[in-house]
Amino acid sequence: MVTREQMSGNWHSVIGKVKERYGQITSDELSKVEGNMDQLVGLIERKAGQTREQAEEFLSSLYDKAEGTFRQVSEKGHQAYNQAYELLDEGMKQVSQKANEGYEYAKDTVARRPGESLALVAGLSMLAGIAIGVSIYSKSRSRS
Repeated sequence: MVTREQMSGNWHSVIGKVKERYGQITSDELSKVEGNMDQLVGLIERKAGQTREQAEEFLSSLYDKAEGTFRQVSEKGHQAYNQAYELLDEGMKQVSQKANEGYEYAKDTVARRPGESLALVAGLSMLAGIAIGVSIYSKSRSRS
């Protein structure tokens, strides 16, 4: 028989299926046995005229279906994770390759034109310094 722990996570689903199959069992009766599989089996026996074995078999089949669905969802999730990992890995390889190509290009450019490269770096450094200075100046003016 299905244990209480096995069904506890799916109790509302179990109750819905019990209502579908055994319409003569009321919601009030089901709420009184909530979470207690032995009492649910007894209720099905009394109200639906089923044997204990039939009630247990029905509840076990619900668990088996839920377990199969969970297994399928889990497998799909695992497949999606693997696909995402492969795409991310491929993207990282492409980024790494482009970064290496950029580094080699910059290295070759500096080797061919060291003077121009030094002037470019000095000019960019001055522009960055001016931008930082303007930012600090504008922040100090806005405080006063």
